Amino acid sequence: MPIKKGKEALEELHNSSIEEEDRTVIELKVGEAIRSRGLTQKEVAEKSGIRPTAISNLARGYVDRISLDHLSKIVRALDIKDINELITINVESEAMQNWYHEKIEQDNEERE
Repeated sequence: MPIKKGKEALEELHNSSIEEEDRTVIELKVGEAIRSRGLTQKEVAEKSGIRPTAISNLARGYVDRISLDHLSKIVRALDIKDINELITINVESEAMQNWYHEKIEQDNEERE
């Protein structure tokens, strides 16, 4: 099945029959975009005017939300031409959600 992009992907997601136990996951790929351009997080922070800790959190995926202002600044700093370079939309099954939550708990326990 071909990967849908942009408006077509959003329409398919909206119109599809997703079971209740599934959820939509929006994945930010800021870290991947930074690495693919051979930049450091510090360089992106300087170019974008966003605090280095915020860039670090975004690059590691440690955010629940992102402002459109920050997203716009990152797009300009990285010269992003296609938003799919920064964002992926996935439908995650309940089994995958459970695995993900277990993994987070394990990571948190290891840090303590």
